[in-house]
Amino acid sequence: FIFFPMFYVAKEVIIPTNGVQRNGTNIIRHAGREWKENFASGNAACAAVWIPLHYVNFRVVPLKYRLPFMSCAGIVWSFALSKLQFG
Repeated sequence: FIFFPMFYVAKEVIIPTNGVQRNGTNIIRHAGREWKENFASGNAACAAVWIPLHYVNFRVVPLKYRLPFMSCAGIVWSFALSKLQFG
C-alpha cells in the first residue's frame, strides 16, 4: 500500500499528466486519484507476480540466495511497471 501511491506521485512529478505542471498539493491529489482508479488492476497484477515469486523464493531458492533473488525480482518488477506505464 506504500509502493503504488509513491509510484504515482513520482510519475506525476516526472511526467505531468496532459503536460500541466502542478504544485505539491495538486500533484498528491492527482496521483491519489489515479491510484484509486488503478487500485484493483494494480493490486491484482502485484498479487499475480509477488505471490508466485514468494512461493518460489521460500520453496525452491536456497537460504543464502533468497535476498538476492527477491532484490532482482524487485528491480525487474519496477522496470516492468515503468515500461507498462510509460511505454
